Amino acid sequence: MSKDETKEKAERLSWKMQLTGFVLGLALAVLLLLGTYVLVWLAREQPNSDEDPPDFTVLLWAAAGGFVGGAGRSLFRFIWEVGGCAEEQPLDYLNRWFLYLVKPVMGIAGGLFFFLGVNLGLVGLFSDHGPALGFLRVCLTAIVGGFFFENVFAILSDAMPKAGSRDDASK
Repeated sequence: MSKDETKEKAERLSWKMQLTGFVLGLALAVLLLLGTYVLVWLAREQPNSDEDPPDFTVLLWAAAGGFVGGAGRSLFRFIWEVGGCAEEQPLDYLNRWFLYLVKPVMGIAGGLFFFLGVNLGLVGLFSDHGPALGFLRVCLTAIVGGFFFENVFAILSDAMPKAGSRDDASK
């Protein structure tokens, strides 16, 4: 895309849409910073003992990591799509602004599922010592799951058995 086409796209946005984009970008950056702050706070509050932390604490770490991953994904997609690198016009994406605010919440679910599937499933299955529930491992696994939550949900839907159509059920 040439500079003239990019400039023309930016000129088509009304003042209201430009303000919506600015506020949304700022809100997404604040969500990412807030999630990162929570992770840093949780890291400072972690127990110093060698034994495994309580299950609730581990799930809280995974949820916070998933939120950070989802917020990062949301901010990345916002910059990519509204910045003009996507197939549709930026106005089409700005009209669906609320979808960007849902992605951090979906990142929580994706981070939890990915953490449970990888750390407690694959690692626990193939390890003699069981899953490692250290803060850094839990958070990094959940951040990856939160960032790629769309892929995590696609893999989970492929793993689930498919229901037959109504015609098959009636036979």
